[in-house]
Amino acid sequence: MDALNPQFEMIGKQFVNHYFQLFNTGRNELASLYKDVSMMSFENDQCKGTNQILERLNKLPQTVIHKCLSLDIQPTHNNGILILVCGDIVIEENKPLKFVRTFHLLPSMTGEYFIFNDLFRFCIN
Repeated sequence: MDALNPQFEMIGKQFVNHYFQLFNTGRNELASLYKDVSMMSFENDQCKGTNQILERLNKLPQTVIHKCLSLDIQPTHNNGILILVCGDIVIEENKPLKFVRTFHLLPSMTGEYFIFNDLFRFCIN
């Protein structure tokens, strides 16, 4: 069986805090967390690679605040980490909306984690 990272929970929590901090302070800094093989689904938009993903994220209004309400983290094969974030998102001065976001992290050749898969959905009826 593949090795599972015993520190998956700690790494996952640190990653989520880091990701949303960068998202709120300078989205272009998120480029270091993606690779050319990364994929993101944002609602109905599919993006592949760092450039397309950042282009999509930068289309969002400048003021976006995420509040994580729950976090589920599991190890995956090959030292990967699967993260499910549920929370509230406030875009500009609007009322909070519910969202769910899933990250699948994989270790790079240097041992640092990058986002292989990123899925985002608003939870709207």
